[in-house]
Amino acid sequence: MAPIKRPKRYRRYGAEPGGEACNIPRSTFNGWLRTSTGEQSQIAESARAAEINADDRNTDEDNRDHLPLLHHPYIIDSDDEFYTTSQCVVVAGDEEAHSHQQSTPSPTVTDDEPIHPSLVLGKGELLSLILAFYIRYKLSKSCLDSLLHLLNLMVPGCVPKNNYFFDKIIGNFTSHRIAIHFKCPACESYLGREEVTNLHCTLCDLNYERNELEKKHSYFLSSSLESQLRDMLENTNLWDHISKVKQDVLRGNFNGNIGEVYTGGSYQRPKVKSFLSAGDNFTATFSTDGVRYSKSSNKEFWPVTVTINELNVFLKPSFMALTALWSDSKPKPETFLLPFVQEAQKTRSRRFHLGTKRY
Repeated sequence: MAPIKRPKRYRRYGAEPGGEACNIPRSTFNGWLRTSTGEQSQIAESARAAEINADDRNTDEDNRDHLPLLHHPYIIDSDDEFYTTSQCVVVAGDEEAHSHQQSTPSPTVTDDEPIHPSLVLGKGELLSLILAFYIRYKLSKSCLDSLLHLLNLMVPGCVPKNNYFFDKIIGNFTSHRIAIHFKCPACESYLGREEVTNLHCTLCDLNYERNELEKKHSYFLSSSLESQLRDMLENTNLWDHISKVKQDVLRGNFNGNIGEVYTGGSYQRPKVKSFLSAGDNFTATFSTDGVRYSKSSNKEFWPVTVTINELNVFLKPSFMALTALWSDSKPKPETFLLPFVQEAQKTRSRRFHLGTKRY
């Protein structure tokens, strides 16, 4: 039996007006409706975007024409050299920039001041992050300078203009060499400094290469105590504060300061007073404790800090030295404190000179 041939009705709904051919399938009609709505919304969005871009361009042009020049910390001339409105040349060749830096006072930074009104990150926090980035990746000073310029172009005035001012604010940290000390991954015994290529653990009888220990992060850091004390005594008014407290302590005048180290009974012993009255001596206290990365983290870092006893309590944080840093776990004391103890003993026995003073 031959199949019955039926007339094709596919897509005949637009052939003639009226009649059965005009009955549009529901799925086709809904598809047309979605397509039409989507095209209209895309057209509306494109028109809105063009309107916003045009408005932004007009706003930028208006700002450039009417904003006071003092609000623009950087100007770029035709030779792509950076200039500032408050100082003359920031970067226009190394020699020229250096000559201007010598006569430029160091800037001041408020730690709590936000880098931008819409951000909660303070300038002090940003400087700390840059310092950590600089140390972690061992950047050169030219790289640091480029990083500072890049950040300033994105958020003008958020960081110092170049590494010269950065050193002034941070405390000239680049002059204090950071030493790497390796430890045994198995027993955490002290192995040696970074200058040694092949290291041996006598307790485990194992040999290690420096690159292997670096990959395992089996090391801790230290910074010279003597270098930091020299810098503070030479470039700040630290000795003036120490001298004032020393005179008050030797006279028994504590000015109502109760609870300080120099008001305790051990400090009043004749041996300590004799030490303080002889020359330019002062005493210090070192401490260390673990600080967690966050409340939910089991990892912690341990800094060794040194504070000078002959200072008022509100001045001690400003003249604190960070001499060692251990991370990720609780340290083995005889390993962690070994470099610090060795340098402290050497500094006390040898002492050091600054001008006519011998500390």
